[in-house]
Amino acid sequence: MICNAEPVLPLSLSTLAAFDRPRDFSSWQFLYDFGTNHKGDPFGGASYPYLKGICDAWDNPQVRRVFFRACSRVGKTEINLGLHVASQHSDPDVGLIATPTEALLRKGIKDRLWPMLTLNSKTQPDLPAKHLRAASTHQA
Repeated sequence: MICNAEPVLPLSLSTLAAFDRPRDFSSWQFLYDFGTNHKGDPFGGASYPYLKGICDAWDNPQVRRVFFRACSRVGKTEINLGLHVASQHSDPDVGLIATPTEALLRKGIKDRLWPMLTLNSKTQPDLPAKHLRAASTHQA
């Protein structure tokens, strides 16, 4: 769409929303139906119902960043890695996993993310062979 106007007219929020991709995928439902933790146990959505709001924000194309900080044992790692798994199934794109140290990042990818991807029936068929997998980082 091209619009020539003097002065430049701002587009309304409803007009901008028309350009967003449709919300036809629910990360929460995907995790509830197919998600597992790194041990193979089903996603614990019933134990962490407040995580649904994070999934809804993740799926919302108008939300650009989701930050979630909380105390221990409330599902932070499970939902974070689960959303990366859901994205690998629905719309693979750039993702970011931040940890205090590179060693924790490598351990989290190797010990948690790869097992979660492998144990998920929807993502497992598309994974590279095990010897091609790496727990690596990339700096732009």
